[in-house]
Amino acid sequence: MTVDPLLKIAWQIAETEARALGSRIIEPSHFLLAALKVVDLDFPNQLEGLNLTTDEWKSMCKDAVKVRHYLDVTPDKIRQIRRRFRHRLRRTANPPLSTKTKIHRSRKSCAAFFDACCQLKEDTVTLLQLMRSMFELGFLDVSDMRWRGLTQTQI
Repeated sequence: MTVDPLLKIAWQIAETEARALGSRIIEPSHFLLAALKVVDLDFPNQLEGLNLTTDEWKSMCKDAVKVRHYLDVTPDKIRQIRRRFRHRLRRTANPPLSTKTKIHRSRKSCAAFFDACCQLKEDTVTLLQLMRSMFELGFLDVSDMRWRGLTQTQI
């Protein structure tokens, strides 16, 4: 099993979010924050500094669009939604952790990765599969989505 490049980046972002919120484990909510970051319309501009091939860049952009559609978030609201969600998580946050502190995925995050791996049609786990697993397993709930604005289906 391998991890898709977009999922690798999202995992790094989730770890950064967890550290910033003072969490010693990477929870599904941190992966959701990361997913909201990579589906932002400005995200492809941030990929330019990663020395990716044109094919890798295009593939990551396509995968990000698939995740955006799955999350059903309008492109113009993503940044605002991510910030509101992060603000909500900060209410119960601890002081930030240093980069020297080793952190791991939570049991829920590990279970979601396992579930995503079990559903593989290929040998690579994607961010889309992980998000689906997290929602289907109930680790991220539709009621958690109340912070978002109008969805594409509601417009």
